[in-house]
Amino acid sequence: MATLKINRINLALILIISMLSGSLATISQPGLGIIEYDNYYNFSAYENIPDASNLKVINASQVYVDWVNTFYYYNESNINKDLTLTELQEQGCVCRHIAQLYFELAKKDGFYAYVSPQIQVEPGMSHVVTIVSSSQGWCVLDMDKFFCRRFA
Repeated sequence: MATLKINRINLALILIISMLSGSLATISQPGLGIIEYDNYYNFSAYENIPDASNLKVINASQVYVDWVNTFYYYNESNINKDLTLTELQEQGCVCRHIAQLYFELAKKDGFYAYVSPQIQVEPGMSHVVTIVSSSQGWCVLDMDKFFCRRFA
C-alpha cells in the first residue's frame, strides 16, 4: 500500500514537472487516456529507426528526443487523426502521436514505458507525456524535450 502511494506521488510529480516544461499541446478527443498500442508504428517497415537497446535509460531518452527533433513539428489539425510514422514525419503531429512513438521506441529497446493519462490543463485542452524507466532511473519524454532522474 505504501509503495502504491509513493508511486502515485512520483507520477504526479513527474506530470507536474512535465507541464511546467512549457510544451503543452491540445487534445480534443475525450477519453483518449493511455494509448500504449503495441507496434502501432510498425518499425520493421522503416529504415533509420534509432536503436538504444544497449544504452542507459537517460542516454536512450536523449537518442529518442534527438531523432524526433529531426522531423517534429506541431500540427494541431492532426489532433484526431491516427497517423503512420511517415505521415507523422511529413504532416506534423501532436503530443499523443509523439507520446506513442516514444512508448514504442522504449519498449522495442527493452525499457519500461508508459503513456500518461491525459493531463487536463484547461477545458477542452489536455496533454500526454511518456515515462520511460529502467533499474537505473526514469525519464519523462515530452514532445521535443526530456527530463530524467537517476535512482540513488
